[in-house]
Parts: sequence; structure tokens; C-alpha cells
Amino acid sequence: MRPPVPNIMLSRRAKAALWTAGILIVLIIALVQTTGVYINYLWFSSLHFRGVYTTIFWTRLTLFLIFGIVMALIIGSNLVVAYLLRPPCRPMSAEQQNLEPYRVLLEPRRWLILVGVCVIALLSAGLSAQGNWATWQLFLHGGSFGATDPQFHRDISFYAWDYPAYRLLLGFGFSAILFSLVLSAGVHYLLGAIRLQTPGPKITFSARRHLTVLVFV
Repeated sequence: MRPPVPNIMLSRRAKAALWTAGILIVLIIALVQTTGVYINYLWFSSLHFRGVYTTIFWTRLTLFLIFGIVMALIIGSNLVVAYLLRPPCRPMSAEQQNLEPYRVLLEPRRWLILVGVCVIALLSAGLSAQGNWATWQLFLHGGSFGATDPQFHRDISFYAWDYPAYRLLLGFGFSAILFSLVLSAGVHYLLGAIRLQTPGPKITFSARRHLTVLVFV
């Protein structure tokens, strides 16, 4: 016997209250951040270093947008691929019957969930990247030391300015692939492409190929 489908219904008043609370929280956070930016701008201006602060501000904003959008695109595209590779039919097993109520619950909200995951990825990656603005400014404008190391014959400035930036890029790429792998595996499992307790093949060919590519990358 198939378990009952969970039913989560909110009244119109409850939905309006939730939306109002969410909007107020976002506005308060935005107001606090904007106030801090303006105060710092006034402080730097009073010391005649307005150009220094504007450079820092635009660098942080650029890093936030670039890394946040790229992270959201990588994770979001992999989730879409995992959804498109779902099997057309699933074996009738106890495992799949237990997952069916959750599939029925999430299916009408799949695009809302996708947008929510992408927004979280954008904010997380963007906030993390913008904190490394000094590393990127040194990478772009760091000068030469005029001396080379005896092993690789590179200018010492490579290890002071370039190498930290490359490490940040590597860490960002690793995080993007790792989160894509974990979330894609979760989607494949929920949609029946991965069947841990079902007799027969434990994973479909399409899901195996998708996850193999991510592991390889």
C-alpha cells in the first residue's frame, strides 16, 4: 500500500505573513549593509582616500557578482541535467514507494526549489569571494621582485601575488564541482535513477555518466 502523500497547505493570511516577514528581513539586511558602506565612504573621504575605498568597493562587488553567478550557473545547470536524465519509469519497490510522496510534493515546486538553490549558491560564493579582494588586487597590480627562485626560475612575485589567486580559483572550482556532485546525486536518488535498496541495477546509465563526468572533473 502506498503511503499517503504529505499535504502542506498554508492559508492566504499565513502566506502573506511569511512574504512580509521575508521582505522585511531582506530590507533590514540591505539597510544595515548600505549604512556601513556609506559610513566607510565618508570616513575614507575625510582622509582624502576616496579613490582607495571606491577601488575596494568595486573590486568586492565585481568578485561577488562573477563568482556568485558562475557558482549558481554550475550548480543550477547540473541540477537541471540531473532532472532531465530522470528515468521514464521506476521499478515498483518499497524504496521507490517511500520516495514517491516526496516526488509528488516537490515536482510542482521544482523551479522554485531550483531558483532557491541557485540564490543560496550565488550568495555563498559571492560573499566568500568578495572577502578576498586584496588577493585579487595584488594579483592584478603586484610588482616584480627582480629576483628568481633557484628551483623553478620564476620571479619571487609569482609566489607572493599569483600563486594565492590560483589557489583561490582552484578552491572555488573544487567547491563548485563538489556541491554539484552531492546535489546531483541527491536529485538522481530522489527521481529513481539511483536505487540503493531496489533489486537489479543500482544506477541508470545516464546518471552514472553524469556523475562520472563530475568526478573526473
